[in-house]
Amino acid sequence: MAKFKLSQIAAQFLILLGLFFFFFVIIFSVLSDRYYEMNREKISVLALDLVTYVQNEIILAEKVSGGYHRKFILPDNIGGFDYSIFIHKDEVIINVLEQDYFKKIPNITGYIRKGTNVIKKNESGIYLN
Repeated sequence: MAKFKLSQIAAQFLILLGLFFFFFVIIFSVLSDRYYEMNREKISVLALDLVTYVQNEIILAEKVSGGYHRKFILPDNIGGFDYSIFIHKDEVIINVLEQDYFKKIPNITGYIRKGTNVIKKNESGIYLN
């Protein structure tokens, strides 16, 4: 009779252990998904801030008189993730985590890159790098 009770206790223990493990996996999965979403939101905010910063630099150059010259620096990554930045027609575009962020800009000549950028304005237009 004692043997039967020990085996029953062992079986119940294994069942409880399995249930705890199952709930642990579920909770870990939910928390992991939430962390991933929060990180994507953070990257989205940082990317929007950066594209707005570039837009403001170009608009500032457009509004001032000729002879304007300014250096500005763009980071190598956004929140630890690599990104690309480029100008297409009248937009500056940042792509990070397969998501595009863009802002309208005035007509300029040149290209933009990570690191140091030089923006100039003279009588013939705005030039970048």
